[in-house]
Amino acid sequence: MMLPAIPAMAIIFGCGLDKIRNKKIFLSLIFLVIIGFIFVETIKVGVAAKSWAFYKKDFDWVKQNTPPDSIFLINKGQCFTYNLERPTVYYKERINPDFIWVNQNFKIDPVSAYNETTLNKIKNSTLVYHNDETQTEIYSVNKPIFD
Repeated sequence: MMLPAIPAMAIIFGCGLDKIRNKKIFLSLIFLVIIGFIFVETIKVGVAAKSWAFYKKDFDWVKQNTPPDSIFLINKGQCFTYNLERPTVYYKERINPDFIWVNQNFKIDPVSAYNETTLNKIKNSTLVYHNDETQTEIYSVNKPIFD
């Protein structure tokens, strides 16, 4: 949100700081921009942490109930490897996993939802975890998904 301030500061700097008549106003503006950057980044980190914390029960279940070297299949998404503390592969890689993470309503990253065809293929595996609150499901893979 504060990114547009950078080109504005660059233009002022490029024109020459010595041409600025009221240096106190300029320094005050620079100070406000710096405070704005800090404020926006602090809020952004807080919102991100709170969003991932909503799924903490799901991640904790994975850590307590699956082997550390088990491979998780995810469709797309960010930070799953970090939060699951397990290796992850994307569906498009066509690598047979040990478990499959499914959340069709994943608010943090909606592109992680599977299409209907893929979801039907996944549903042939064994459901080992379901959370009504987060709508997360974890399947254990009985037989290879990919030929």
